[in-house]
Amino acid sequence: APPAAPRAAAGAPVMLLPGAEPEPQQVVAMPPPAAATADAFSLHLASYRRQQDAVDGWAALRAQAPGALSGMQPGTSRFTRGADGEFIRLKAGPIASRSEADALCAQLRAAGLYCDVQPYAGTVPF
Repeated sequence: APPAAPRAAAGAPVMLLPGAEPEPQQVVAMPPPAAATADAFSLHLASYRRQQDAVDGWAALRAQAPGALSGMQPGTSRFTRGADGEFIRLKAGPIASRSEADALCAQLRAAGLYCDVQPYAGTVPF
């Protein structure tokens, strides 16, 4: 059976938990894949505190939803939420159309996973 995505253990996706400080990270910015265009979309799949947790989360999510995530490239983007600090969004893409991205998100949600459609821009592949 595929491993379940961790939720409460170390390395689990965090849903903006206050108090924990993000670890220092080194991320090298890379251009998006050639298939990405300015109007491409990505799927926001989870948020983490550490880059390595996003990498591990990608492996777990691919095991849970291989069909929906097939052929997509993982990537991350950073965001800060006030006093909660910095987080790393795990994203997958690029997806050419909003309707295709919405359909894939619906498929992931039906499997009990989190998904939100966002612009592809700003995603750093890993």
